[in-house]
Amino acid sequence: MHRLLLLLVLLGGAAAGDAPDAEAKARSLLTHNLQIAATGVIGKLGGGEPVAILAGRPATTADPVLVAAAGWAASMSAQAVCRAGIRAFLGEESRPLAVAYPKGRLPPVAWFGPDDAAHWKKAQQARWVLQPSVAAAKTGIVIRWQLIDLAKMQMAKDLPFPAISATLAAARPDLGILPEPNVALLLFAGGRIGQQVARGECWDLPATRMQQLGFKVPGYDFGSEVTKDEALPGDVLTIDTDGFHHVMLLVEPKPGLNGAKIYHQNVNKVRNVIFDTFPEPMRNGVKVWRPGP
Repeated sequence: MHRLLLLLVLLGGAAAGDAPDAEAKARSLLTHNLQIAATGVIGKLGGGEPVAILAGRPATTADPVLVAAAGWAASMSAQAVCRAGIRAFLGEESRPLAVAYPKGRLPPVAWFGPDDAAHWKKAQQARWVLQPSVAAAKTGIVIRWQLIDLAKMQMAKDLPFPAISATLAAARPDLGILPEPNVALLLFAGGRIGQQVARGECWDLPATRMQQLGFKVPGYDFGSEVTKDEALPGDVLTIDTDGFHHVMLLVEPKPGLNGAKIYHQNVNKVRNVIFDTFPEPMRNGVKVWRPGP
């Protein structure tokens, strides 16, 4: 973990300077840092166990730049967590929080209470809560991740990223870590383990969310077909061979999909969403779809 923090600091220093492409380098650097943290902190320290991601919040409500940047920081954080193949969901979708700001500042540790923790653990099997926030710094804006251990109700990791410019934060660029439709599908399914989506048919799990996003889903066409080697978390997997049909949502890709992790429902007559390993017999007939129009 010390190596991870050192790398983040060193990479932060590398972004300094007045080169014409400084903002492009800063975007690339932030992208890299977020992905390293998702893999190294949540993936390894967190053991890849389910994470409830909270809405991003500014360190103080008095700074409009921070208020505007908080949602963007949380969205990019969710991209990084989902890209790492970690089970995640939006904690406040089912449990909205009214976070108080004592003396005008964000609480230093947990933003939630024991009842919230009990809900996420029981209803959605969460082990961790990720609190993304933004604060002002001398050189711009600092994104901070706080990882809370729900089993112990204490901080497991408090990780500030190297500062980025206020200009970059104000622009709120999409860092391209993972396509937004993929992230939306993963967060939707990740928060519904043990629940039935729509009719409980396998098709309904990705199609319901895609239709909410405004996409049409004609039959088993979920967007643009890609190869297994191009598969990303949040891609839709379909099989339609010899009279057998099934639809799955990819969570963690593996080479050739062997051992890949998925969400799906209507399995062995159980119509609730489950987190599972990709069935080996389906590998040769499966198609991979990048969700979209």
